[in-house]
Amino acid sequence: MDKNNWVLVNKFLAYLQRVKHPDPKTLSRYRSYLTLLLYWAGDTPFTQVQEIEPGFLSYLESRYSKKNQRPFSPGNLAKDSWPDEQVV
Repeated sequence: MDKNNWVLVNKFLAYLQRVKHPDPKTLSRYRSYLTLLLYWAGDTPFTQVQEIEPGFLSYLESRYSKKNQRPFSPGNLAKDSWPDEQVV
């Protein structure tokens, strides 16, 4: 995992918490979504993610379908728990 990506995600979450004061569940959801982004990006800096294949949406679809045994839809992001691992 690219260390700078991890730092950027954590800075964003700190900013969000400091400035927006979100509900703890909202912050947890953001953390889960951004963890998925970190896994997908892997060692690729965020500035170069346009080169990653498959794209992020395809990655989410594949990961979701394997875990939940049903097709992915954006509405399922908030309903289902993701990911299994916590990195952030």
